[in-house]
Amino acid sequence: MDPFELHVRYGPPVVLAERVSSWLVPIQPRYHARLFPEAEGQGVLLPGCDAHGNSIRKAYLCHAPVRSLRKGDLLYFYKSTEQTVSVAGIVEDVRVLSDVEGIVRTAGKRTVYSAAEITEMAAGDRDVLVIGFRQVRVVSERITVTELVASGVVSGPPQSIQGIGQEGAAWLAKRMRS
Repeated sequence: MDPFELHVRYGPPVVLAERVSSWLVPIQPRYHARLFPEAEGQGVLLPGCDAHGNSIRKAYLCHAPVRSLRKGDLLYFYKSTEQTVSVAGIVEDVRVLSDVEGIVRTAGKRTVYSAAEITEMAAGDRDVLVIGFRQVRVVSERITVTELVASGVVSGPPQSIQGIGQEGAAWLAKRMRS
């Protein structure tokens, strides 16, 4: 079965880590808190104020030059200031767009960015990578950058989206299950 279809059919925690690529995706704390409110230590007084925070289907926007993400690939979100992997997701769709209307139409309410912020991101016809994904799980015991380095997943804190080699991806998938 196709890795993405397996995930959709059997639920959020079910993913196929083999036959897909894995990616480490750094995310700034202010966006992490809005996109993944359930992964934050302290809940807000009125949860659910943002549509994207309540959804399994979300969108991540950036200027990363990577163009080889595919449907079914695994995403591991790395909270930059905490230097930990906090959330896992599975790629649903990927688009590279430079027109604001196209970005807003593609990302919809799945992203943390407002229309004004998207306009700023796309200023000067800059390409914006729009990654539609489904949230798989919140990591209960955060995976630190020290563990990632010691296990050969990365050589240091990621600064942009980066692919994870097969051995590192296998270690990370196993670590996510524990």
